[in-house]
Amino acid sequence: MQVFTINTQQDDFPLFKNTSIDRSIEWLDKSKRACFVLWKKVPEWANTIHSFVKTFGLSDTVMTLDELSSGDDVRGTEFYGIPQELLIRALVVLETQGKCK
Repeated sequence: MQVFTINTQQDDFPLFKNTSIDRSIEWLDKSKRACFVLWKKVPEWANTIHSFVKTFGLSDTVMTLDELSSGDDVRGTEFYGIPQELLIRALVVLETQGKCK
C-alpha cells in the first residue's frame, strides 16, 4: 500500500501551482482547508457563462443562482451543475467587468 501526505501549507506543491499549464488551486477558505481543482480558471468560467447569456439573448434577464447552475435554460451547457461557490466567483468577475449586476 502507498500512502501520500500533502501539506496544504506548502504553496509551491505541484498540485497547488502548476506553472507548466498556468494553473493554481482556487482555495475556498483562507485557512486553505478546502479548494476547487478546476480545469478552467474562474475568469474562463465567467467568459463561458457570459457567452451563453449573450448567445441566448438573456442579457437583460434576471436569473437566480439556481437558474444559472441547474435551471432548464442551462441544461446541456458545460456549466450545468456548477457549484454555487464557483458560480458566485465567476459572477463577481463579470460584475467587476461591468457585464452583470
